[in-house]
Amino acid sequence: MRQRIDYSAAVGMRKGIMTVASLAGKINNKMHLHGICGCGQWKTFDYYNFMRGGQLSCGCKGQMARVPYDYKHPLYKIWIAIRARCNNPNDQSYYNYGGRGVRICQEWDENFKPFYDWCMANGWQKGLFVDKDIKGNGMLYSPETCAIVTRKANNQARKSVKLTTPKARELKESPLSARDASEKYGVSIQTVWDVRSGRTWKEGKLINLNDFLKDKPLY
Repeated sequence: MRQRIDYSAAVGMRKGIMTVASLAGKINNKMHLHGICGCGQWKTFDYYNFMRGGQLSCGCKGQMARVPYDYKHPLYKIWIAIRARCNNPNDQSYYNYGGRGVRICQEWDENFKPFYDWCMANGWQKGLFVDKDIKGNGMLYSPETCAIVTRKANNQARKSVKLTTPKARELKESPLSARDASEKYGVSIQTVWDVRSGRTWKEGKLINLNDFLKDKPLY
């Protein structure tokens, strides 16, 4: 029996300066992927062509000159994640970001270089975070609205959401999908998962979103 291919294993994989962001589904009976190039452009391409090393970029010219940075640097992964949740409806975090109007400025959206330069000039180092809520209104990633902060400051800036016992019990027993429950109860999809797993809700207690976010990586 022919072994079934796990296409989802390609998500997050990088070849050249092309990084897979999500599955695009089958086009003409061939699996395709959504990916973002190091130059900032999104592209849909054939799964097998990518796996063979035939899709190392979007086809842009002079891409390495435009973004002469180490793509293994943690900031590159952060940049990819920010752009995906703001721009890509297939990203699992899009609903709570791009889906509600959160955007990334054109300067950062188009190229990794200005994002990298700004972060380094503002004191970023491993363990610190790019926060859009303290200086801005939480709806835009840009040099003017972002700050480099510690995990504690980042968590404190996030909106605190509480569920009463009846609401938490109702959410836990609801047959709604995680996405639909998130919309109905006004909490994140991660909150829905944590409540339903019993990880963050105990009978008779209130839940504060910051309490269970404090030990979780944001990117």
